[in-house]
Amino acid sequence: SMTTAKQLFLPLTDSTPIQDSFLRSARNDAGKEEQKLITGKRMDVFVAISRAGTAGLTMREMVAISGRGINCWTQPFKDLRQMKVIEATNERRGGGTVHRLRATVVVNEDGSWR
Repeated sequence: SMTTAKQLFLPLTDSTPIQDSFLRSARNDAGKEEQKLITGKRMDVFVAISRAGTAGLTMREMVAISGRGINCWTQPFKDLRQMKVIEATNERRGGGTVHRLRATVVVNEDGSWR
């Protein structure tokens, strides 16, 4: 099955309650606007993040792997100037183990992030 940008662009899953109305609105808008298929760099970043989560890497180590391309996760929320949460999961069908990586990303005023 092909993966759409709508699934990859949203750092917060639908099952996560969002208290902030601006963040909730931004997520909904991003979902409507980002319907094109994920290709190239963004897919590479998604794979890198998933593998990083499996390997238990830190956010700093993840950045070294994926470079600034990881910004594809925070782009829809860039103007909110808030802390974001990225969660990448990797499921092992055999053992049923789910590896999770959670990292906060601070988006700076100039659009850069750390």
